[in-house]
Amino acid sequence: MKARNNMWLAKALLPILAAFSLTGCWNPFSKAEEPAAAVQSPVPPQAKADPITQLQTKLASREAIGLNLEYVVRVSGPAMRIMGNQQLFDLQGCKFTLTTDEAKQSIQGVQLELSKECPVDVGPLINADKPILAGDLTFGAADKYFRPGDYLSDCLSSCGNAYDPSVYWSAEGSRADGFVKVVLSVPIAEDAVVEAAARWRDAMLKSEKEDWVVIETGFNCAPEKYREVAAHEFSGMRPAFLSFGHSVEAPTCTEAAPVAAPAPVSNGMVSIPTPRSDCDMEYAALLKSKGLIAKEKSIHGPDDSDFAGYGCPYRINPAPGTAVKPGTQVTFRAAWESS
Repeated sequence: MKARNNMWLAKALLPILAAFSLTGCWNPFSKAEEPAAAVQSPVPPQAKADPITQLQTKLASREAIGLNLEYVVRVSGPAMRIMGNQQLFDLQGCKFTLTTDEAKQSIQGVQLELSKECPVDVGPLINADKPILAGDLTFGAADKYFRPGDYLSDCLSSCGNAYDPSVYWSAEGSRADGFVKVVLSVPIAEDAVVEAAARWRDAMLKSEKEDWVVIETGFNCAPEKYREVAAHEFSGMRPAFLSFGHSVEAPTCTEAAPVAAPAPVSNGMVSIPTPRSDCDMEYAALLKSKGLIAKEKSIHGPDDSDFAGYGCPYRINPAPGTAVKPGTQVTFRAAWESS
């Protein structure tokens, strides 16, 4: 009887065991049947930006001002050229000229050659609300995003062959911008620029004396007077250079302060004039206007120890103030960057 009961129990359990086998029911007491954790592929380390690309971005921003020059050299290698306290670096198509303090340590000014080969975004530098690549920057964009600037030039007529004059746009930032000065410039060399500069000059000559425009560059002292004409001519043009910082070159007002008339000189003698500024690039024209013969000796390096700056007259002989006969030859030196 007992054997018959056991057989009946075994038959009754068979369907239940089969059900467990088919459904794969989980046994909480079996570790072997625990679900395997999902295998996660390792997250690849984030690729580091190219150090030169990082340096390009840094030098094309206000962060460059005050940067240690040694840091730049450590990343980029030595400068291509060194001219006094200016050093030229070519960083994969982006050409930067860095102006340092007298100790040649801290960067005080940056000049970037604007070209399609340079991929940096200069939009943040002029507070633009969109990216602006170096080769796409225009004078008008700086006017729009930074602030209306002054249009200036070192020469608009009778400039000679010693150098190519340029048209400049210049503005100083607010306190929020760190009072950084921004300057755009384009040489008066390409036909479009030459023609635009001529129209700007001719518009001024309709109301101003020729000496004010050609010799004195009086428009640099009153840039707001003909700004509308200049903005119309140049706002759509792309500058060749973008400069910014606390040591940035741009034409300044060279309007001569009133000078007492020289004492009368007998026998029709004239007095050698004094340059009208620390860097009177039109000194030869001034000599000619006094009936004297100008003989300029261009120095292309090495620089004399006493030269006053590129294009500035020095070692004037006879000395300013000397009484001489009309037609006397006056020699002077002017140092220029070698090409």
